[in-house]
Amino acid sequence: ILREYDIIVAENIHSRLSASCWQMMLSGWELERFVDEIFRRHIALKQPNYLDAFDHVANAFTGFQYEIFITRRKIFDDYCAWIFSFLLDVTEEVLARTNLRQIDNPRKYRVVSFFAERLLTVWLWKNPVRIKKLPVMFRSGV
Repeated sequence: ILREYDIIVAENIHSRLSASCWQMMLSGWELERFVDEIFRRHIALKQPNYLDAFDHVANAFTGFQYEIFITRRKIFDDYCAWIFSFLLDVTEEVLARTNLRQIDNPRKYRVVSFFAERLLTVWLWKNPVRIKKLPVMFRSGV
């Protein structure tokens, strides 16, 4: 497959809700808006040409899930260089500016990772790579 495509990803999911709405349901409206603002600021600072893709994916009703993929080393390195240029700073700022213990939401500790899951779609939307989509199989008892 990698002779014909640059990256293999899980099939798109299609939803009645946008990525932002899902995030709001998982983390709560206030926390979602707070973390979104931090992500937007850090992306604008470190990767400004990706801000339009970040906004597009936030409002989209489809995207790649699980942030799992198979690709060549060069593409993997490019993706990692991009995402880690701002992700650690975002995480540090979220932790420094909030007391997550005081937030009444069982998923509050994963709020940054929920956003990070969308970032593969952001990166793929912006970069001209040949994408092969395959279904994900779930098995119980493994």
